[in-house]
Amino acid sequence: MPVMGLAAPVLPDQLPDGIQLPTGVDPQALERFGEEWKAFFLDVRQTRPADGTEEEAIILKRMATFLGSTMQLFGFALVDLQRFALRSTLADLLRREAATADLDKKFALRQLEQAGHTFGVLVEFLGTLMTQLPAATWQLWMADIATQLETGKVRFSAEERIALRFELDLLVALQCLDSPDTQELTYWALRAVTGARRVEAMPVSALGSSLRGELARVRSRRSWLNWNEAQIAQELAPWPSPTPQP
Repeated sequence: MPVMGLAAPVLPDQLPDGIQLPTGVDPQALERFGEEWKAFFLDVRQTRPADGTEEEAIILKRMATFLGSTMQLFGFALVDLQRFALRSTLADLLRREAATADLDKKFALRQLEQAGHTFGVLVEFLGTLMTQLPAATWQLWMADIATQLETGKVRFSAEERIALRFELDLLVALQCLDSPDTQELTYWALRAVTGARRVEAMPVSALGSSLRGELARVRSRRSWLNWNEAQIAQELAPWPSPTPQP
């Protein structure tokens, strides 16, 4: 399973100028997609899955399904959308912090700002990767993700699970900004900033190596798709036997 968590959809309510969705995206479908995300976040808020539990594993697989759809829907526009939305989100957090006199809420907002900056690093990591990927490799990767999600064969490395859970906690915390229950906001803000520290504690090479290995596997497994009959026959032909020595 690739580093799905790097594509978490911190997306704006309206598209900024200069950013266009891929051809064929239905705005109504996009709106329904957003409502599905909100329903998912509400479910997580109510269940509060603990680390390392079967309940968490189920939630993360559900999130991976949404993330795969997000990457397929937005394509190469995803990173620009995330950059724009993250800037807007951080500005909103600063305004909220300045407007409140509640110390617990102010502290939670500051924790979310810190977590947001860590998320920004992951966005730039994804952006760097996408600029280096040929369009054909991206399409192969998306097809492989779709196959894994359809078959339910979703596996996370330890680093992927940390990154994915961090982004889940951050996104859920952002859904709690207008909650009248300050304790709910502080709970998720603490989870988000703790997850951010875990991400920062990982070696930079961990995510990169995992992702490069995944892409190499995808290329190898799908390289035969464009072969002709002669190439397939050559690949499947038996190895020549050594010539017996007198």
